[in-house]
Formats: sequence, structure tokens, C-alpha cells
Amino acid sequence: MAIFGDLKSRVLIVSGDPRELAGLKKELMRSFEINIAASGSAALAVLEAYGADAIVICAGEADLSSFAGLAREANAGGVPVLVLAQHDDENLEMAAFAMGAVDYAVIRRSGSGALTKRLQLRVSAPLRMPLKPPEERLRGKTILIAEDVELNRDILAAMLAGVEGLTLDFAEDGKEALDKYKENAARYSLVFLDIHMPKMDGIAAARAIRGLSAEAARLPIFALSASGSESESMRLCEEAGMNGYLQKPVDYDEFIRICADYVT
Repeated sequence: MAIFGDLKSRVLIVSGDPRELAGLKKELMRSFEINIAASGSAALAVLEAYGADAIVICAGEADLSSFAGLAREANAGGVPVLVLAQHDDENLEMAAFAMGAVDYAVIRRSGSGALTKRLQLRVSAPLRMPLKPPEERLRGKTILIAEDVELNRDILAAMLAGVEGLTLDFAEDGKEALDKYKENAARYSLVFLDIHMPKMDGIAAARAIRGLSAEAARLPIFALSASGSESESMRLCEEAGMNGYLQKPVDYDEFIRICADYVT
């Protein structure tokens, strides 16, 4: 198995101000994978579903009580919490540290990268620890798998058969996979494409999907291959914009981990 590029740390940003959420997401998304939430309760749900390597709470008011539950959950899981304030406030700073925050700062979005640097100091090596087990993270998701060999389709289906609530859609070639994605792009959270298929191979299908929209450009796409020239295959897959490469026969643990880590 090969993953193209480093797995970024995941940062959860919490703010009741949509403009602040958008601005912070734009500032941080080059260095981190970002989830956002508009309230403490919404952030708890996001944290439970996706996990986080750090949490940024934007405190618009001096009362942090609405974030107490989120902070407790984060502290229990060893996730660092940073509180951002709009101006100096000694009472807010004391409340932030009292609820377990590891950092408190007054940072204005200036493009200086100050917040990114501060987060990088607080976030350890990217090790995503989802609060839900992998199987639960896949519940309610749909994965598209393009594989022209029926036996291989049956094997992959059997690997994921025990995941409750997960839907698998299969395609027999790259063209069918592309058409399925075009018909209902919002349906798919993750795509696996065999490299060698009739009509359209996986590399061509990946390029075509990536070119459809900005959303498609962010879709997790992985290659499947039994090719003997693995290094050349990996190079072509990376150039096509795929996120990684799995050698067949696919290892069960790797397959489940990839599905859980990359499903959107």
C-alpha cells in the first residue's frame, strides 16, 4: 500500500460566526484537514464522527460554558484545545485554562501564518484517533468500486460485508464508474479504481473524475492493482491525482483503515 502525500492533522474549528469559520478554514486548510462547527454541541457530533488532532474554539463572548462539554471530551481523548479571542480579556483567559485549554491567544487573520505556526507547535505527529471505531465511521456512507473481475468484486464485498449501514456500488470498468459518479456525485464518499480495466482504465477514470468539479477534485480516490511494475503504476496513479495505491490481493486491515480514514 502507498499513500501519496502526508496524512494531514485534522483540526476542528468552532465558531458561531460564519465569516470567521470561512476565514479560518481558508487560512488553515493548506496545512491541515479542516472540520467546522457552529456551536459546542455541533462540534461534539463532529468530534465523535471524525475525531480531531486539535480543536480551535473562537470565543466571541466572555462565557465559555457552552463549550465545557466539548472541552471535557477533548481532554479525555488527549486532543489539545486552543481558544482564540477577539481582544485581551483576563477573565476569558482564566476560564479557557480552567476548562482545560492548552493555549489562549488573541490572533487576527492577517495572512501571517501565526495561527498555523501555533497549531503546529501544539499538534503532535499526525495520528488521527477517531472516537468511533472504523466500522462506525463508515455507517451511512457509500463507496464506489470499479473492478472488472467478478471474483475480485466478490472478495472486496465480503471484506466490507460486516460493516453495518455501509453501501457499496460496483462498476465493471472506468467508464461505468465515471457515469455513476456523474449521475449522483453527492452519493459517494470514497472511490476505488482498478488500474487495468476495459473501455476506460482506472487512471483515465481518475483524471476524468478529478476534472468534473471542485468537489470531485477533493474526492478520495484510491487505485487497486495486481500489476508487477508497482513503482511505475504508483507514479501514474499519483500523476492522475489519486490519494493512494493498494496492491492486490488487498490486505483486510489496510482496506478497512483506508476506508475509515478517508471516507468523507
